[in-house]
Amino acid sequence: WMRERTEAIYISQILAATVMGLAIVGMHYTGMMAAQFPVNSICGAAGFGVQTEVLAVLVGLGSLMLFFVSKLASVFDAKATFFMQSLDAANQQLKTQALYDQLTKLPNRVLLEERVKQALHQANHHKHLVIYMVVNLDGFKSINDSMGPSVGDAFLKETAHRIRLIVEKQHTVARTAGDEFAVVLEQVAPEEAAALAEEIITVVKAPVIFDGKELVISASVGIAVSFVNGETYEDISFHADVALQHKKQSGKNGYRYYEDAMNVDAARNLELISQLRHAIEFNQLSLHYQPKFDVKKGCVHSAEALLRWEHPKHGFISPAKFIPLAEESGLIVSISDWVLEQACRQIKEWRALGYEEMNVAVNLSSVQFSQENLYQSIVWSLAHWGIPAKCLTLEITESTAMQNVEHSLIVLQKIAELGVKISIDDFGTGYSSLLYLKRFPASELKIDRAFVSLVCTNSEDGLLVSAIISLGHEFGLKVVAEGVETKEQKDLLSSLECDTLQGFYLGKPKSAVDFFLENKAHMKKVHVEETHHGSFGLKLSFEE
Repeated sequence: WMRERTEAIYISQILAATVMGLAIVGMHYTGMMAAQFPVNSICGAAGFGVQTEVLAVLVGLGSLMLFFVSKLASVFDAKATFFMQSLDAANQQLKTQALYDQLTKLPNRVLLEERVKQALHQANHHKHLVIYMVVNLDGFKSINDSMGPSVGDAFLKETAHRIRLIVEKQHTVARTAGDEFAVVLEQVAPEEAAALAEEIITVVKAPVIFDGKELVISASVGIAVSFVNGETYEDISFHADVALQHKKQSGKNGYRYYEDAMNVDAARNLELISQLRHAIEFNQLSLHYQPKFDVKKGCVHSAEALLRWEHPKHGFISPAKFIPLAEESGLIVSISDWVLEQACRQIKEWRALGYEEMNVAVNLSSVQFSQENLYQSIVWSLAHWGIPAKCLTLEITESTAMQNVEHSLIVLQKIAELGVKISIDDFGTGYSSLLYLKRFPASELKIDRAFVSLVCTNSEDGLLVSAIISLGHEFGLKVVAEGVETKEQKDLLSSLECDTLQGFYLGKPKSAVDFFLENKAHMKKVHVEETHHGSFGLKLSFEE
């Protein structure tokens, strides 16, 4: 661009010089034609003026000096023009850097705010809606941490390209944070925004291939609509963020519209996050145990330990409420470490009482699974409490394992080599292939409670559960059905040869002391029998 502009300036200067030269020549000859000298006339000053040779030299020198000055002026003018062009280019580059994201080339938060303010001003004047959508990539951190920032950057560029392609050009798509984008729609109906949100979620979920590896994540979307005149950028962006957090807490991979009632929840969530930081210090967290039954032996085979938070003001708070808050705030790492330690401590106590085959399974959150020090934490806890690796089982959800398959395989294989057992939780709700399932070093599958709850009333769910049980057995895995709430479910799952059953119908969660007092006879019986036939386990999970 600068080169083209410089060439145009040179051409203009040449044309101007040509016109000026023609004008001078024309004036010269016009003057010559206008001058009239009588025949045989003599210049009176000829005898007293400058000699002809000297005059010629002076005229020549003057002309050369004039040419040199003109040339020097043109050089300075060219340099000044070049510097002005460079300054314009630098200013344009600085403006681009200040207003656009350098990775994705999308508008950044600064330009986004300016455009939203303009859109809201126009909306107030012309009485139309502005819709603000915030798009968060679920599980991107695990890809960035495991594959490296270069792959993470390439993944973000591809995602930004996909979103930009499906959003019409008159609307704004911006990158507002590391794994977050914003979409601003003008003069559209709310139902159109919902359709676009679904389309964005679909394109984000499509697999991305890097170096032959298939990477898959999902997206959560928060949507805010400017129904009220005078609404500001801060208002509408905050409302979209609140809607996004509600969606992530209720289950990722979807969208949610903002509602006024969410503000109350947002304030309470901030309070809970603040108090959750001290929950361990104040001994407010504990583990409750729910019995699990071995179908063939008809006795308590293991148990699942459920994390509980007894708040001094609000009482027992559901894990479904505070675990997402812990993940959002980063507290989940310290809480998960605490759970791992408590599990090892409890199993050590039971081993001291003679139950040496006790096996505790700790459910890993997606955030904890992506931590680089996970392996070291497991090794340290086992060594600190003197627990054999075979006494520990780690549960990971199917969706978490499939966020980055190659990374999951490496991490799980490394853990399995210690002798720790692996369980695939919530099986059937994710998108794993049989090939990957076969490659995972797992010893157990857990059927999601959503399928178990409908196993007797929905023929399709019944067939799916039967298929999962058969599949697990074909791969040499034990199969656990959680959420058994009725006798009919228990009988049907038993007839399908499910290995282990768990649910309120079979037993409610108890404190460690109450669980042991209520089940020690069954545990003792199992302990005696298992001395010859195998081991039995204790399951630990964050779920209810």
